[in-house]
Amino acid sequence: MAFVNEYATQEDVNKFGLEELFEKSRKAYGLGRVFSVLDVDLTIDREREIFLMYIDNELADGEDRMKGPKSVWTLHYQGVNIVVRLWHSAESIAPSGPYIEVINKKKRAIEEGKEFNHIVYKEVWDLISMSPEYIKDANEDELKNILKEALTVYGHYGVLNEPLLIENTIVKCNW
Repeated sequence: MAFVNEYATQEDVNKFGLEELFEKSRKAYGLGRVFSVLDVDLTIDREREIFLMYIDNELADGEDRMKGPKSVWTLHYQGVNIVVRLWHSAESIAPSGPYIEVINKKKRAIEEGKEFNHIVYKEVWDLISMSPEYIKDANEDELKNILKEALTVYGHYGVLNEPLLIENTIVKCNW
């Protein structure tokens, strides 16, 4: 089985201690997002029991939470929760304007049988830190490869890619 984007189930919340994990990360980094089981999505490989979970953006004073380029994630691998901090590079490309406008344009074009010029999304990530950097039987390079694999499936918006009609996001990891 490979990574897929899914909402966390109550079983996931209990099995992996997602609420506690989320709150611990949120408090450690002074993040604003509050845990809600209805709002937690995972990029998960259930067969290998590996998941990537977005926690929130890190902000400097006065920064907009939705535009902060630094983000905190958790990579769960071999029963260990690895805190991953990523920089959302300025090379990243997303459409300008509210998503809902872009989605509505695409839906109208589809309904009218017209071709919709595909909007390119490009996510470029730089690794700030990973803690711990290695775990038993997994070195830093292996963890980076797993992180890249999960981010590639996560794409632009994880579980929301499909309902937002976001297709084929280009993902580049600078490591």
